Amino acid sequence: MKNRFFLTSLSLAFNILVADMQIIRPHQQFIASGAVYDFVIDNNLIYMATGEGIIDIFDMNNSRVAQIEFPKIANFYEDNISPKIYSVDHLDKLTMALIEAEFGKREIFIKKDDDKNIKKIISTKTAIKKAKLIKNNLLIYATLSNELILFDLKNMTEIYNKKIGNSSFSDFEIFENKIAVSSESGEINILNILTGENIEILKGLNLDNVYKLAFYKNIILGAGQDRRVSIYNKNIENYWLSSDFLVYAVAISPDGKFGAFPFNEENEIKIFQIDNKKELFKLSGQKSTLNKILFINNYQIFSSSDDKYLLEWRLK
Repeated sequence: MKNRFFLTSLSLAFNILVADMQIIRPHQQFIASGAVYDFVIDNNLIYMATGEGIIDIFDMNNSRVAQIEFPKIANFYEDNISPKIYSVDHLDKLTMALIEAEFGKREIFIKKDDDKNIKKIISTKTAIKKAKLIKNNLLIYATLSNELILFDLKNMTEIYNKKIGNSSFSDFEIFENKIAVSSESGEINILNILTGENIEILKGLNLDNVYKLAFYKNIILGAGQDRRVSIYNKNIENYWLSSDFLVYAVAISPDGKFGAFPFNEENEIKIFQIDNKKELFKLSGQKSTLNKILFINNYQIFSSSDDKYLLEWRLK
């Protein structure tokens, strides 16, 4: 009887906490050419990688200002299909795209802002899962087999190719000269991005695959298959938060104060204060399963999911 009373009280307390969160609806939605697999924001432009072989480029006023389109491909089952774009990035007037290529290949392309031509950098049968640009004409990418490769775009050579572990790769995030890499093991490896040197391994908070990461200074958030959000923070004791559903995305605000993650089957996003776990906002209105959340400042957030809608949220 005591246990039943305790569980009832705990449930009521949780419901009160959620009820106290301020509910925020989307400020606006951007409609892409297809399902949005990835997006980045640079110089007030939004670059959206879609499942229709198109990078849609929007300004903040919701006007599509440009598109980068890739040719149709053939796979093992059909011809003339649009390639999926798995990663997109924009840095120093360069756009990068990691795309699906013919018969299971992966290709990486680079396009200069002032050039109509798109240059193929890498074509491989290796299952590249994610790629990003870093400064000084460098490209970092990771494979399903958990290899991390730093590539020199100027000299077209590999700087290093490092095996991170035996578990399948899930995600990486970069902060300054460090890169955090997650995998199905539940561990998070921190490396020097320029040398590939191991710095530390974070473990113990996730019991299974860490789908996505967020990284700011000494704070790392992990989105777990075990329905946990791991918070590794050198300023306070590490902890984890639970979700009612698999956690496919996490984010940290630019000053490291706030975190975000989807916390239920409705894909509502919870905004919380990292140092004290206080729940602040509930973002409601996502249409399908989240795949990315991004703060561009403490009060402006963007999110994408397995559909063609990119949502913008404003907390004030």
